[in-house]
Amino acid sequence: MSAPIDRDEERVAAKRKIGRLRAVIDRAGALAAQNASAEMIRSTLAEAVASSRVSSEIPEEYRWDAEDLHRGPFGDREGRAI
Repeated sequence: MSAPIDRDEERVAAKRKIGRLRAVIDRAGALAAQNASAEMIRSTLAEAVASSRVSSEIPEEYRWDAEDLHRGPFGDREGRAI
């Protein structure tokens, strides 16, 4: 009988995680809509990730940190390939 309750708890936990991720994404979108600089958006995202439980709930292989956000997908802070 406990299996349905466990599934319900998992759904609630998943919805919370999704809600927190959406909040982080919405904040970045709002900054982009205000034509904020890329550095400001990265900084805000890094703060949001650090101050939330989102990063602790993501498997290790998918985690990022503030330095990853500053580095960007193609290189270091200055745009050099790494």
